[in-house]
Formats: sequence, structure tokens, C-alpha cells
Amino acid sequence: MMTTAFVVLISEAAAVYLGYLLMSVFWKAMMMTLGGWFAFVMTPEGFVKEFLLVFVAYLLITVRDFIRIRRIPKVLALKNVE
Repeated sequence: MMTTAFVVLISEAAAVYLGYLLMSVFWKAMMMTLGGWFAFVMTPEGFVKEFLLVFVAYLLITVRDFIRIRRIPKVLALKNVE
């Protein structure tokens, strides 16, 4: 479980950064088709909020799955090897 959380942390950090880079490129391309111009700005607080929201969602899903798995009788879990 710790390994999965670590992979989620690393991949989310990479996804936040790549998402910012892609949004910057697409935003410029989109603004060139319009008559006006709006700058794409993402503050450091925005990065932190995005990272925390995704990680909290991961934790909620993990807890829900853990509770669901705990309800399965051990006899059935050991019987079904699939």
C-alpha cells in the first residue's frame, strides 16, 4: 500500500508539472485565434491545491476500497483464487 501511495505521489507531481506546461502551450494557441489576450497564470498555491485535492481523492478511494475488501468473508476470499 505504501508503494502505491509513493507512485501516486510521484506521478501526480509529474502530472501537475506536465499539465501546467501543456496548458501554457494550448492557452497561447487558443489566444492567438481570439481578438484579445488573457494571460495564463497559475500561482504556487494553485499547484499545492491541485496536488492536495488529487491526493485526498486517492486517499478517499483507498479507504473506501479497504472497507469494501474488509467486508468480504475470509473463507470466500481464500476459496476463490481467481
